Amino acid sequence: MELDTSGVCSMVNLSVLRKILPKFQQQPSKRTFVSYTNEKFHCLGYVVVDVAFRGRSRTLNLYVTSFETDSIFGREWIAEFADLLSFNEFFSISESTKPQPTSSDGRPPSTNTAASSSSPAPRLGSLLKKYQGLFNESADKLNGPPADVKFRDGYQPVFARVRQIPFALRDQYAAEIDKKIASGCYRRVSSSQWASPTHIVKKGSKMRITGDYKGTLNPQLVVNEYPIPRVEELFHRLRGATIFSRLDITDAYMSLPCTKKFCDAMTLNTPTHGLIQPTRAQYSVASIPAIWQRRMETVLRGLNCALNFFDDILVFAKSEEEMLRALDATLSRLQEAGLKLRQEKCAFMLSSIEFLGHTVDSSGLHCQNKHIEAIKNTPIPKNANELRTFLGKVTYYHAFIPNLSTVTAPLRELLKNDKFI
Repeated sequence: MELDTSGVCSMVNLSVLRKILPKFQQQPSKRTFVSYTNEKFHCLGYVVVDVAFRGRSRTLNLYVTSFETDSIFGREWIAEFADLLSFNEFFSISESTKPQPTSSDGRPPSTNTAASSSSPAPRLGSLLKKYQGLFNESADKLNGPPADVKFRDGYQPVFARVRQIPFALRDQYAAEIDKKIASGCYRRVSSSQWASPTHIVKKGSKMRITGDYKGTLNPQLVVNEYPIPRVEELFHRLRGATIFSRLDITDAYMSLPCTKKFCDAMTLNTPTHGLIQPTRAQYSVASIPAIWQRRMETVLRGLNCALNFFDDILVFAKSEEEMLRALDATLSRLQEAGLKLRQEKCAFMLSSIEFLGHTVDSSGLHCQNKHIEAIKNTPIPKNANELRTFLGKVTYYHAFIPNLSTVTAPLRELLKNDKFI
């Protein structure tokens, strides 16, 4: 059975139950459950079984389903054996690249009846070793034609003045530009009709530099249109998945080479290096997200086990064996495309994962507490813009809020008034 901390009770498919317990007495049940897609359903009933784990025995209820599902060891059973469970064991798969403990004879210590050779951890390690060249902190070039943009009729180049940065960040800022020049992502230029100020994004101790194109390049572009996947469609593809892996592309958009005319228009005006011209796409150019989404969907086309939402790639499967095959196929595609992955941000063989503001696991979608708290703690809106922001946050979780349109109707009526009250 699969340990599932998100499952309320333990479940088994009827056909599986008949194989392991041919003579069973099924009891009726009126309990209602919620599926992966938030649809309510009823079990066929339950059987009372004796459950033994590490020397302890309990008599517990096992619920029976008519549809195909993995055998789930849910929270009701977990509560009876919680003090005997070692969660380091259960979550060690996602850390499989670390050295594993061994016994005195050099073999992994045995804590259950499964043979160590059947564990996915060594096979995952071998798979990652096979693609070790795919993991790198520096972006590579995505194969294919360079990205290009369409300019508006009668457009005029804009040259913006340099934007100064705090002295405390100056050395790191200069070092980051030097690194990008050395990698070929930037090049120095002596003159340009275009120039945009730089914008700094700090993530912990790391810094990302991009251009602030809001008042320079973006108004001159006909923004590239491409149908961005709806969140509902992406989650629909995840139905039935029980194991997940997340892949993080190194400096994703910086993997996308651009035409010379496009590169000229993205020129940056820096306080440390003068004019710097990117040779790859920049994050804040209006057309880049759509261009990237189209190119990544092309890379992953035909893979039913992987999807992307801009620079997030999610690999999903119904079993460990299926996940290993899915990872092999997906990593092969990314390698062929010329992309690189940042290993420290990748995660493998997870029973649940955060994706697009939700937690996804074998039982379905769940709201994230941090977002719920943000909604609950939102100050009372003082103007129409603040109210729209609040309604946007609430609407994102519309599938979990009964009668949302009715509840929010009075608030939406306020937005129709000329004066916000």
